[in-house]
Amino acid sequence: HAVRLAEEVVVTPALMSGLASRLADDDQRVRHQVHLSLGSIDHPRTGDLLVEALAAIGAESEDAAIMQAGLLSSVTPEVAARAILAHSPEVLAPVFGSLIATARAGEGDGALMDLARRLAHEGAKAEEPELSHLVTAVELARGSSEELRAVLAGLRPRAVELAGAGEQESGVRIVAIDLLGVLGGEGGTLASLIARHEETPEIHDRAIRAFCQSATPQEAHHLLENWATFSPSVRRGLIVGLLGRDPLAEALVTAARAEESLRRAFVPADLERLRMSRNATLRKAVKDLGQRAVTPVREQLEQLQSAATLTGDPGNGRVLFGRHCATCHRLEGAGYEVGPDLAALTNRGFHALLAAIVDPNAAVEDKYLGYTVTTKGGETLLGTIHAETAISLVFRQPGGVERTVLRRDVVSLASTERSLMPEGYGASLKPQEIADLVYYLREMRSPPKTFEGNEPALVVADTDGVLVLPATRAAVYGPRLSFGQRYKILEYWESEHDFAVWHIEVPRAGVYRVEVELGCATGVENSLQVIAGDQATSGVVPQTASWTDFQLQAFGTFTLPAGKQEIIVRSKGPVNKFLVDVRRVFLTPQ
Repeated sequence: HAVRLAEEVVVTPALMSGLASRLADDDQRVRHQVHLSLGSIDHPRTGDLLVEALAAIGAESEDAAIMQAGLLSSVTPEVAARAILAHSPEVLAPVFGSLIATARAGEGDGALMDLARRLAHEGAKAEEPELSHLVTAVELARGSSEELRAVLAGLRPRAVELAGAGEQESGVRIVAIDLLGVLGGEGGTLASLIARHEETPEIHDRAIRAFCQSATPQEAHHLLENWATFSPSVRRGLIVGLLGRDPLAEALVTAARAEESLRRAFVPADLERLRMSRNATLRKAVKDLGQRAVTPVREQLEQLQSAATLTGDPGNGRVLFGRHCATCHRLEGAGYEVGPDLAALTNRGFHALLAAIVDPNAAVEDKYLGYTVTTKGGETLLGTIHAETAISLVFRQPGGVERTVLRRDVVSLASTERSLMPEGYGASLKPQEIADLVYYLREMRSPPKTFEGNEPALVVADTDGVLVLPATRAAVYGPRLSFGQRYKILEYWESEHDFAVWHIEVPRAGVYRVEVELGCATGVENSLQVIAGDQATSGVVPQTASWTDFQLQAFGTFTLPAGKQEIIVRSKGPVNKFLVDVRRVFLTPQ
């Protein structure tokens, strides 16, 4: 209350000293009130105290957001500019973005311009690079006026020097490269960094991003003349980046018409991006690049059915995966994690895998939906939203390229309601190639979870031809599913991503009755399914007297061929509470 009353009395040096001492008060409520009251007190020391408080705000752990909001409500553009100059972005990290925005709001009253002049002056004359000056300059230049960027351009010679200094630490070089991208006019400098083979992937990635942000179509044309000398990662980064700005995308398409190796580097996701463009020239380029119209999904499925009768070559399937799938999927250490984890696939039957290849939009998890975002800088990005915070979105694009976009820089954001994977893959593969790819994908699966008493092993039939699949022999997968030693059961079946796999050897072909020995006392309805290759049978899980009251429940029949195969048990759809506890699965010949 005493702090609040200070807003109503004549301000004296003694009063300001008292408020200064309360900035470090043990009581958070007192500190919060000091922050609020300083916004109402007109005194020469007010700005100093607010700058001091901003430097300490990172130490607030409880109710940090409330403390930050209260303090920022008292900060003027002039105070924000002073704090940015006085402290590094690391010290001001919790409020640095807000301070930049507040300082930018004062562009008209000169506070922001004064800050820009000081940054340019001090940064240009410093013998050792001040990383904080460069970081601040990058943030100030984003979305600012031409006049302010012209002032910050005083840092350009220093940024050019630091960006090209191979002996300089990478953090400084990266920020210098970012600044060149924001300021523009240094396409040649950035192109030379991209073309230098000795640069690290991190420097290449940042230089490509800065180049695509600011280069002219003519500079892009000159850079692409060196296409044959670029590494695979640089090639992928350039295609993804140049497609983000229509003038540069047109230069890319023009170069691709004349360069066969560049044309071949376009993956289906790139062509889909061109098809979705609002630019008629880019849409037309899909045909110009020699790509046929996409064959309808139903026709693709019909044309490729013969692959089911072919024996696949997993080795060639691995090669096909690297050529067609690795830009968005990762297996055996190769490729990029953009789309779903193929090692975690449950249903590996031929028809299920064929449908996933040909019709990727039939079932797409929300986290793998494509999104397009247009930025204030004129870029258009297409990718999945890999992560998001209160201030930014992280887009992951084909080839594993990630871009962080600040929410304040977003002009538009919309879901495509589709997977990034185009529907044309089936038309580009022959039946034998489909068989090879399917055989390879069938072999790839993450290692199962391990539990004492659970040892996955091949299950063979008893003397009556019955296959008994105990929980002790199941391979266990998923976030929550476990093996319970006491009752030798599969338990804690909480997620639709939980599943169990048994490898079996069927002694003779025929019809087999499917029964599951289970216990369930949830009081809610869930559905369980049993999968064998391309066959699936399902039903509602019945309630038993208790979790330890195991009963045999029929789940239909399978027509199984003789030989080795696998049986999968999982939920059918989302799980409400718990799905079931399973002790054994029985396959009885009919």
